[in-house]
Formats: sequence, C-alpha cells, structure tokens
Amino acid sequence: MLQAIRDKAQGWIAWVIVGFISIPFALWGIQEYLGVSGEPVAAKVAGSEISQRQLESSIERFRSQLREVFGGKIPEAYSDEALRKQVLDGMISDYLVSGHAQQQGIRAGDGMVREEIRQYPTFQKDGKFDADLYKLSLQQQGRSPAQFENLIRQDISVDVLRRAVSDTSIVSDAELDSYISLKEQQRLISYLVVTNDQDADTELVTDAEIRAWYDENPANYMQPEQVRLEYLELSRDIIASDISIDPAAIQTYYNDHQQSWTADEKRSMRHILFTVDSKQSDAEAKAAAEAVLAQLHDGADFAQLAQEHSADPGSANAGGDLGVVDKGVMVKPFEDAAFALEKGQISELVRSRFGYHIIEVTDIEGGGVKPLADVEESIRTQLQQDEAERLFYDYAEQLANLVYDSPDSLVPAAEALGVKVQESDWLARTGNPEGIGTSKVMLAAFGDDVKEQGYNSEVIELDTEKVVVVRLLEHRDVATKPFEEVSDLIRQQLELKAKSEIASKKAATLLTRLEAGETIDVVAQSEGLDVEADKQVSRDTSDIPSTIISAAFALQQSGEQSAYTTAALVTGNHAVIELKSVTDGDVAATGEAARNELSKQLADTRGKKALSAYIEWLRDTNDIEILSE
Repeated sequence: MLQAIRDKAQGWIAWVIVGFISIPFALWGIQEYLGVSGEPVAAKVAGSEISQRQLESSIERFRSQLREVFGGKIPEAYSDEALRKQVLDGMISDYLVSGHAQQQGIRAGDGMVREEIRQYPTFQKDGKFDADLYKLSLQQQGRSPAQFENLIRQDISVDVLRRAVSDTSIVSDAELDSYISLKEQQRLISYLVVTNDQDADTELVTDAEIRAWYDENPANYMQPEQVRLEYLELSRDIIASDISIDPAAIQTYYNDHQQSWTADEKRSMRHILFTVDSKQSDAEAKAAAEAVLAQLHDGADFAQLAQEHSADPGSANAGGDLGVVDKGVMVKPFEDAAFALEKGQISELVRSRFGYHIIEVTDIEGGGVKPLADVEESIRTQLQQDEAERLFYDYAEQLANLVYDSPDSLVPAAEALGVKVQESDWLARTGNPEGIGTSKVMLAAFGDDVKEQGYNSEVIELDTEKVVVVRLLEHRDVATKPFEEVSDLIRQQLELKAKSEIASKKAATLLTRLEAGETIDVVAQSEGLDVEADKQVSRDTSDIPSTIISAAFALQQSGEQSAYTTAALVTGNHAVIELKSVTDGDVAATGEAARNELSKQLADTRGKKALSAYIEWLRDTNDIEILSE
C-alpha cells in the first residue's frame, strides 16, 4: 500500500494542499450517512450509500461552523457549489479511511475512548466531566452510551490511521538548511505596470460578439432548477407577540421575585491606612491606628487625619477618599466591614494584608428593590416567553395535524393558529441559509411530496424555537438565462478580457525591449509609465500584488545579469518585472528554536502531501459514484 502511495506522489510536481473536511463521526456517525435505504442517494462509496438527507445535514453543520468562524456571515468565496463538493468529498474520504482502518485492524482501546469523551465540553459542568449531563445529551440525540462510544472509537481509529500516514516524515539537517535558504530568500526587483485603460469611445466588443459568446457558452449562464414557496412559520417569538399578560400576573411575579429586582449596591467611602512592614511592626501599626480612631471618636476631622497619617499614597492627599466602590473590588476583610456600616458610620480597626484600616462610609447608592415601573416591561416579556415556551410544542403538534388533514392547502392551518401564509423568493436547491432556504427546507421543497405531488411538507424544525411548513407555489426547470438578462455581464467580461489582452501584448513588447538590453527606467520613460524601483521582497511580502511576487520567485537568474518576466494582475493590468539579485536565507543566523519550528513546518507539509496521496490512492482503488452535485 505504502509503495502505491509513494508512486502516486512521485508524479506530482506541484502540490496544492487543501484542508480536508474531516467530518467528526461522533456527531452523527458513519452508519447514519451510509447504508440508508429508500432515500435519494448523493453518492455510492465502495458499495454503500451516502443519502441526500445526510449530505444536506452535513452541509448545514459545516455552514454553522463557518458562521461561527466568520462572525455570523459566510464569505462569498464559499459558494454553495464549492461548499457542497467540499463536504461530500470529506464524507467520502472519511468513509474510505474508516473502512481501511478496519481492514488494517486499527481499533481504539476502551481507555482512549473514555478519555476522549471526558474531554468533550458538551459533557462538562464547571470544567469537569458530568456523567448525568453525558447521559442526558445522548438521550436528546436518541443514542445509547454504547452507540456513541462506538462512534468515538471509529473517530479515534480514523485519526490514528491519518496520523500514521502523515506523521512519518523525517527532515535531515541538509534538507532543513536548503529549506531555510529558499524560504527566507530575499529578491531585489523593480517593476512597472501596464494598464488596460482605453478611451471611452473605443469599441472593444461588438453586439454581435456578445451574442456569439452567449450562444457558444450557454453553460456559463445557466439558471438552476428553482422553486418558489408559500410557508407557515411558527416560533416562540411569534406566539409570544400575541400573548397578553394581566397586570395582576405582573404584580404577583414582581412580589414573588423580589431578589431579582435588587439594584447593585455601591458605597462612597474613605479610609486611613496604617501599614505593617519592615519599618513598622503589627503592634506599632495597631497602636497608631487606635490613637487616630480615638481622635475620630472625639470629633476630629477624618480628612485631616487621613492626610496626616494614612500610608495609602493613592488616597491620603484626597482625605482618604476612595470614591464609589462596588462589591467585589476591595479585599474581603475591608469589603465585609465597609458594606456592614451605615452611612456616616466609622468602623473599628480592620486588619487586612495591607495593615490596619479605619473606614468611613460617606454615601450609599442602590441596594434597594427597584420599583415595579422600572421592571414591568422585562417581567411582561419574561411571562410572555414562559407562556410561549409552554404553548410552542402544543402549537407545533397542532400544526402537524392540520397540514396533514388538509394536505393541499396551508390556509386551514394558518386560520386555526392565527399565523400568516408567507411567500418566498425563487430558491435553488442550494437554498439560502440566512432565510427560509435552509438545507432542511430545500430537501423537503425539492422532494417528491412537495414538488411533484403538490402536498404540504411535514413540519420542519429550523431550530429549537422555530418550525415551518412549506408548499410549492411555482417551479421552473434548469434553463439558460435570457440573453437580455446577462448581456451586460457578458459585455463587462469580454471588455475586461479585451483590455487584458491589449495590456498583455504591450507588456510582451516591453519585455522584449528589456531582454534586448534597454533598462527598465528607459522603457518606462518612453511609455510614460512609473517604475517601482528596487523593492526587496520575500515570499510572504504582502504590500505588492501576489502574482508579481510569485513571478519574481519563479525567475532564474544567470550570474549577476537581470532576469525579466511579466505577470497578469487580477485587475486585468499586466506587470513587467526585473529581477536584479537573489540573496539566500541566512542558515547560520537561524536559531535552534526557529530551526525546530521550520523543521516542523516542512514535516507537516510533507505529511499533508502524504495524506493527500493516501486519500487519492483510496479513491482510485475503490468504486465511487457521485449522483448529486
């Protein structure tokens, strides 16, 4: 097997390292997305099936992960098609590795399984594994501990095999020196940019060319199969908005939860500190404090005594004033004493780790129960939510019965429950995860019951607080978008292509002049262009377009003579580049810690290549049929 993997890898000149989606088996298990009969099939893998339902569920989970990573919004780079392919590829890879692990007799021991489960945050309470929480979580998933532990065992086994393949690379000192020399290499370049600007009156593309491009490339402008839906949405918030709360219920809740409406207490205070340190013993500090306390009892001015005697440099000059203090700010002995005093009362001596304090509370804010008027709206909302939570599941069950009893209309259910029938925009199978078009809804909408038979869907749970039922309004098949709809887009694409070709030809002409011996400054001046001169760049330079950096590092310099090339920019412009000199990375200047890190990076890169080749080998040696793209 390993030789087959090596053979596969040898022919690859350039590796594109793509992060494989490793679908965690413990979340739903291989058995749950393979071998499911009687459902639409997304792919067949070595004789088993991945159902369309489980593919959609996996896609939705991955979308949720992306939203968490990117702060709630999925970047446009993650197109629906690319995301679907990535997730399906990951599921296929996971199954193949799992099957091979079983063939190789790789099996995680019971101790490893138990330890892995104990590390799951889902099963922890106060940072520790909680057996009751573990059992409850599994019950909610409809699993037994034995089933879940088997899934974890599979997950560990797959991870062990993946690591066995990827963690076998050894980097020699000579290889590491070569790697450092290349990775840390610096190159001195100059470059100029040939723009694709054209006169506004210049006709770059004719109407006939736009039409011809449309006719020759219909696949570029396909409109996917789409549906438009009507739907009922039932949520706790919708139910809560229709619930009226009796003022007497608000008063009762207020009376029964007085502790919830207590305002946080704050106190203004001042103190006089007598420190215990190398200059003053505990007994000396206490004696000094008692003398000042006696003066205060005789009516002396607190602020004046604080200025004269307090060892607290932050408050002494302010008469000992500490300002407004919340609970939890001061050390415990100080806080306990201060928050036990009445306004205007002076404490007895208070011992803390700083020494002896005399404390006076000058004002007290909060601490009392907020008036009903201040909390009435929050109580109303809370009671509405409580009642809505109680009614939600009952209403959801009623909804399920109503749409089943009247399968060809949503109106009876809407009227019975007092909710509005809403309509969606056109939606493709890939849906719209930000709205009604989640993968669960799309799976139902494009299913036989809804799309073909015209029935209401079953109740679909969007989350724990929201359900929907959908029904088909309109359907349209895959078709080429009308020419009128895409003609402007085609014009923009062809004009950019034409401008880029003009810039490319001009850049090629300038390159020829450089290679013939003219300097880049002379060439640029003759064309009215600016030169970005003598830029010292590394492979990770970020303030110069990446295509220029890549082209510069692809050049081979002969002796001390400059080398030249061109590079296309994403704007359609083209750059002409001069490579002036190459300075290899300083191997000797790389410390041991940096060498260890770079060695790890190189080994990791090789490991990814080995894993990629291993997955490719598994895919080549097993029957895989993808039925849903």
